[in-house]
Amino acid sequence: MYNDLSIRGSYERGFLIPEIVQFAGDGQNIDPNGELQPEESDNFNLGFRYNKRFNDDYSVTLTANGFLRKRRDFIFINPNVARQQNENIGDIDTEGFETELKVKFLGKFNWNTNVSFVENTIARFALPGENTDDAVGTPLPNRPRFFYNTELSWGTDNIFNTGVGLNLFGLFTHVDVFNIRPITTGDTIDNTPDAFVPEQNRLDFGVSLRLFDDKVTAAFNVVNITDEDLFNNFSIPLPGRNFNFKLIYEISNF
Repeated sequence: MYNDLSIRGSYERGFLIPEIVQFAGDGQNIDPNGELQPEESDNFNLGFRYNKRFNDDYSVTLTANGFLRKRRDFIFINPNVARQQNENIGDIDTEGFETELKVKFLGKFNWNTNVSFVENTIARFALPGENTDDAVGTPLPNRPRFFYNTELSWGTDNIFNTGVGLNLFGLFTHVDVFNIRPITTGDTIDNTPDAFVPEQNRLDFGVSLRLFDDKVTAAFNVVNITDEDLFNNFSIPLPGRNFNFKLIYEISNF
């Protein structure tokens, strides 16, 4: 049995040099921008990790990290225009936290949960021809704000003393409402629904078998069991309920 508690903090000054495709475009949908400047940031982090193991069958691990980022000359590509271009849109203040909980119980069960809250706020808006007063204080588009997932799994290396490994899992994912284009402080999903992606919930299930001394793995997964409406960060619809099967044979373990 042991307990472990650690606290960590850090500061980082970062520079993001634009890539060649950000300067020169891709020749199709993204126009070049030879005036693009490097992005600068100051990053502050503070977090902790706690681990307690009771015995071989029970243990708990909790990690959490809070962060604050000040980014200047933030590089952003607007997906809501016909001819896209990477631009320095101004300054972005980011604050939030991430936490993860891992619980092992009854020897073969594992419960993992991750929760994230990330607030990206426009602190200075620098695009010419835009209304800077309306943009300041609003969230950056195409960035989910609150999301989490929780997974329960069970596994054994020798089911019914047959030498076959069996794993089962269920995974639930939640993404809260977020905006997909610039908004003003008064815009909400109720009065401006086309500017937001609605709340999303997804439930997955999977089973896998390991055979012949783990040389062969057969896995079957059901994604989005309840056939919910799902979208990516740019409001493009994702597939509904779908099934997949994988058969893997390990030739050699290097």
